[in-house]
Amino acid sequence: MAQLDDLVIENGILTRYRGDDSAVTVPPGVTGIGREAFANHRGLKSVRLPKTVTRIGEFAFSDCGSLTGVSGLDNVLFIERRAFFNCRSLTELRLPPALTAIGEYAFCNCRSLPAVDLPQQLEQISPAAFSDCDSLTSISIPEGLVSIGEFAFSGCDRLAQLTIPGSVTSIGRMAFHACNSLTSLVLPDGIRQIGPRAFADCENLKRAVLPKSVTALDEDVFTNCLQLESIEVDPQNDRFASVDGLLLTADKKTLLACPGGRTSVQIPETVSCIGESAFHSCESLCHVHIPEGVLRICESAFSRCTALTSVVLPQSVTELDDNAFDCCIRLADVTLPGHLQRIGNSAFSNCDSLRAVVIPDGVVSIGNHAFSHCENLNRVSLPKSVGSIGEAVFYRSRNLKEIQVDSANPVYRSASGLLLSDGGKTLLYCPADTRDVTIPGCVTRIEREAFADCEELSAVRIPPSVTAIDDDAFVDARFGSVVRIRHASSIVIHGEKGSYAEQFASARCMDFLPESSGESC
Repeated sequence: MAQLDDLVIENGILTRYRGDDSAVTVPPGVTGIGREAFANHRGLKSVRLPKTVTRIGEFAFSDCGSLTGVSGLDNVLFIERRAFFNCRSLTELRLPPALTAIGEYAFCNCRSLPAVDLPQQLEQISPAAFSDCDSLTSISIPEGLVSIGEFAFSGCDRLAQLTIPGSVTSIGRMAFHACNSLTSLVLPDGIRQIGPRAFADCENLKRAVLPKSVTALDEDVFTNCLQLESIEVDPQNDRFASVDGLLLTADKKTLLACPGGRTSVQIPETVSCIGESAFHSCESLCHVHIPEGVLRICESAFSRCTALTSVVLPQSVTELDDNAFDCCIRLADVTLPGHLQRIGNSAFSNCDSLRAVVIPDGVVSIGNHAFSHCENLNRVSLPKSVGSIGEAVFYRSRNLKEIQVDSANPVYRSASGLLLSDGGKTLLYCPADTRDVTIPGCVTRIEREAFADCEELSAVRIPPSVTAIDDDAFVDARFGSVVRIRHASSIVIHGEKGSYAEQFASARCMDFLPESSGESC
């Protein structure tokens, strides 16, 4: 047992324990356990507190890895933040009935704690209070509790039963994230707000029911719940609705979320907008029917739908927002509609199975990285309507051989598979799968990163018309000006003697071979 000399007590507060005993009894008269009083005592297994203690301070028992229980909490009113943080062996926890506050991360990472019975006086659960308690199988939440803070029970892997009382009005961000033993969730009437990713990554959740009282929730509340088959909404809810297990706005015009376990979806005819992240990470989704009348597909709407192989967008769609189909790695066939006007940043990036893209006339802008990292994309056709093409649109699409541009396009043109702008005066991009290229005679400038993707490039024939080559024309500037082209110094620059091409090659120690000018545009 601990000696009194090992306990530093100041004005009734135990501020420090200096011993190394496995069991400690705190003497009567102590009213509080101070900040870090027992912290990092790895051999400490049990502590008995007197009934005079009313407060457990910050980090008081944190990182006591062998601590199994603390008795005498009967009159404690406050347990402050990280008080029992990382007490991995803690198995016995009887919270006192008068307890009014549990601080942030108070019991975080108490991995042996099997159950928690929260006292009646408690009105809120602070952020991450019980996060990563992965042995926790049950929680008794009292009537009277008002809010559950962000990350409160995140990572409680064995939590299989969850009953939330009607007094709770808000559930914070990621509050029950990765509670993988939850299979069904019925939220009570009274809850008004559900924060971002509140139930995300609950991999065995199959059914979720939302009450009529919910007025605010993020679209990604159930993201990555890969077994979820249905999201149901009380018919009396005036903000949200459910159709065939899909979550929609009450007017049924915006589709907010699709359950992650669905393999096939027919979007209701009433829908005009597919909301942000609505199908995000629906990894089992193989088929989706998008009806005529849908005008917009919002940011990340279908991102990471890794089983989706084909999509037909109806003629009504005018906007594809950023990341709309990002990381749809099996998407091989996309039919873009004639009324489409804008393709957002990274809209089809990382679509490894996409081989050819025909962008319809009517599209006026293509965002940054729109088709980047499309490993098997080999051909792209651009219409006369395109007036704006963002940066690195085809970045690291290694098998791209040819870019075709409608001859009536006033801004862009193609020649020998190259993408040109300014009426053919500026070389913007050379397809990645290029080994030997002859630049047309109409080109006067070679733009930044024009050859950045051409890892196999061995020869470039530059006409005397070229009077400006950007310093990073052969460099991938995204990697701190590290040349990504294999043996870039061995690339041979061909051009007329005394030309700007020769000056550029000489300044960068690149081989130069004099020859007559190349082909015209």
